[in-house]
Amino acid sequence: MAGLPDVEFVLFNGYDVTGIIRSISDELTNDTEEATVAGNTVATEQFVGTARGTVNATAFYDEDLSPKLEGGPSGVLMYVLGGNTAGAYCECVEEAIATEYKRLIENGATHKAEIAFGAQGNVGLLDHAYIVAPLAAYAGAGDTESAYIDSGAATASGGRWWVHVTALDLDGHDDLDVQLEDSADHVTFGDVTGALATFTAIGAQMVEFDGGVDQYLAAVYSYGGAGTDPTATFVAAVTKLPD
Repeated sequence: MAGLPDVEFVLFNGYDVTGIIRSISDELTNDTEEATVAGNTVATEQFVGTARGTVNATAFYDEDLSPKLEGGPSGVLMYVLGGNTAGAYCECVEEAIATEYKRLIENGATHKAEIAFGAQGNVGLLDHAYIVAPLAAYAGAGDTESAYIDSGAATASGGRWWVHVTALDLDGHDDLDVQLEDSADHVTFGDVTGALATFTAIGAQMVEFDGGVDQYLAAVYSYGGAGTDPTATFVAAVTKLPD
């Protein structure tokens, strides 16, 4: 998979590391134990209630980006394989911790590195989310209602709101708000209660929220306080929890 043409972006803790990633793989393991009992002639396994998630990547060494991965940092990890478009799937990890970082220094070649992430946190270890606002530069306040996504049946069980901001110029404003909106008819949209991420600098957040979520979804972004011409580069995605 030379060049990883189908990996649109890889983001970690507010940093866009796409340009140095050479390969990426993920794995989810459900811990089991043997549960064979007397009189049972077929060996069986039983899930013990714990799971582990890992993400492994190889990368080129970069003097600016690589140090963000050294020293065991933790933060939100997000990557997408199916296109940087509204409605596409992306993979999200709530609290990825860089459990291993190995520099591969080569004579006469570009220095490289291997990174192993452990998936931490109490939510889905590898969350399969829908992109609501593609990774792009957004000038001023606005919304993505004209490019809404159809997320399927409405749910009453809430979900998770994932937002990654990789560049932010508040230009005098206090902060950036990225809010999830929903609609039953893709005409009239309203805020989803609790699905709001606020930023004063680059970074990433996962926000859990409760309550109902309608079929059609969009994002609205705005700035607090007074300022002039703010800009932000961000991506927003959502996981709807089934009833």
